[in-house]
Amino acid sequence: MALPKLRRKLELDEDDLQTLADLFIRCTAQKSMIAGLPTDHKGLRAIPLKIEIDWNGLPFREVMPLIIPRREAAVTNVEVMRELIDKLPGSPPVVIVITLLDEPAARALTETIRSGISLPYAYDLVILNPADLQQLASSAEPERLLRRLILSQVNLISVSPFKTEGPVSLARFFGREWEIRQIRENIDTTSFVIIGGRRIGKTSLLYRLRTSGLQRENFYTLYFDCSIVSGTAELKAARAHDWIPRSPDPSLRTIGDVLAAPPSSNRIVLFLDEADKLVPLDRANGWSFFNELRAIVNGGRARVIMAGERILRKALHDPEGPLFNFADEIRLGPLDVGAVRELVTKPMQQLEIEIAEPQEVLGLIWALTSGHPNVIQRLCQRLIEKLNRESRRQIGPEDVNAIAEDPEFLREDFLETYWERATPLEKIVSLLMAEDPELHTRKAIRQALDERCDLQPTAAEVDDALQNLVELRSILKRTPDGYEFNVPAFPRIVAHTMTLDDILEDFAEAYREQNP
Repeated sequence: MALPKLRRKLELDEDDLQTLADLFIRCTAQKSMIAGLPTDHKGLRAIPLKIEIDWNGLPFREVMPLIIPRREAAVTNVEVMRELIDKLPGSPPVVIVITLLDEPAARALTETIRSGISLPYAYDLVILNPADLQQLASSAEPERLLRRLILSQVNLISVSPFKTEGPVSLARFFGREWEIRQIRENIDTTSFVIIGGRRIGKTSLLYRLRTSGLQRENFYTLYFDCSIVSGTAELKAARAHDWIPRSPDPSLRTIGDVLAAPPSSNRIVLFLDEADKLVPLDRANGWSFFNELRAIVNGGRARVIMAGERILRKALHDPEGPLFNFADEIRLGPLDVGAVRELVTKPMQQLEIEIAEPQEVLGLIWALTSGHPNVIQRLCQRLIEKLNRESRRQIGPEDVNAIAEDPEFLREDFLETYWERATPLEKIVSLLMAEDPELHTRKAIRQALDERCDLQPTAAEVDDALQNLVELRSILKRTPDGYEFNVPAFPRIVAHTMTLDDILEDFAEAYREQNP
């Protein structure tokens, strides 16, 4: 749109404000357009501006109202500003405000608006003063500069790419290249079972495999979450709707249809997530589901990729059950150092957050988390919250150290994540080892259980707990001398977050209730 026409549309009274508005729109002319009629209210004018710049996957709406004061005094009236925003369609969370104020006064206005509008009403108002607009006009990369100006003032929590719940998107998926390659190269002839603890990334890996790893012309992937069923009959009756790229046959309406008549000319990869829920249900039903599943796999009509943890792992090693020698097992553990670096730095770059002393920061994060992807995401989210509270956009080692000493993070994000779905005995064993660095062998651990907790589990029970702490929780690792912590920070964190005697007593009671 030509500038004269823009001026007619804006109809501003003050030449200086019109110049600033023209300058802003000219700076973003190739990436923006006026998307509707302006709204006036008590000396303020809001112009709906569609800004089509690359947000790198951050959740910004395209239309951001541009507020221009027809009288400069109106821009400092927070109540008038809020009334105008409430009149705008869709209650936009991000609003750009142009002002004649110089930089110190604009900063003061930003703080006033933050406390008077942004915090109580969940709006983000981005204040641009003449100096900002001049920078945009002279920048070789005005799009990136505008993104940085907006990100420097918005609520980072609302746009943070760090994900603490559920599977991560492809843009946030890092590592697991060896596992993906092993599956892609062998899926023609082999089924797989992915074993790992909670929040270690099993569902994210399944999502990556389906959306980019197995996009071959002759594969049709069907996903099903077994945690939602209460029996094998319900599972077979469940709708088969989550296909990628599409269903190979419209007659395959249910999971039972897929088992009964998989197309002979097309191969199917059936993804069964949270398969631990299914194992005891099917065992009680004479293994009817898994026997049918094994039949179509042995017949070359389909392949299966299952994900689960303790119960599924035991079923794989049960020579009396249908899952014995059914599939290749892949154990999912923590991320390596390279993947941790990507997981931390790329989202921070998206948010235009600088990492001061990056090697030290990444070293501290690695030492604290030992590569657990969900603990890293939770740590980084707390860093984002800290920066947001303090209106900063730079992370340093002192910020990571502050989170590392936060009892809430240590308890809720670290221990609860590593311990999620751990049995009382697994928790007790890890606590006893954290208390006594000399406990390395099963025999010594059994003796400590007796003396410290008055518990006498069998050697097999303790051995099973130790294996789970290694293979599912990633808390321990095997050594020639027995076992030691795979997470070196674990003993320190236990010491800083709980009274050991009390928590041991609680877990011992839970163990006795489960093993009367």
